Amino acid sequence: MQTAKEQQKARVALRFLGRQGLPLRGHDDAEGNLQQTLKLTQQDSAELRHSRHSKYTSPDIQNEMSMMSHSILRQIVLRVQTGKFYSVIADETTHSSRKQQLSVCIRSASDDLQIN
Repeated sequence: MQTAKEQQKARVALRFLGRQGLPLRGHDDAEGNLQQTLKLTQQDSAELRHSRHSKYTSPDIQNEMSMMSHSILRQIVLRVQTGKFYSVIADETTHSSRKQQLSVCIRSASDDLQIN
């Protein structure tokens, strides 16, 4: 079972990657952003460095990631809805594996022109 400290470090890593819009996985799980971020945080803690639970791919963690992503999405929607101005930029490209990929960027500004 994961300790509370391990779970907290995983949550912080997930929040960081989610807010930055970075994918959790890389070409394989070991080289993904989540695993590399956790390795970085483990350097500061002997307790985490010797942990047996380093992948954080359990169903509980996966569910928590999903809930966090929905929370971030709701925050973005609320900012756009309450802002006076907003813009949407969409760009589509075809990946080398012939799959189409769409990226969407939403910018909003409040009444006092604070940009989000």
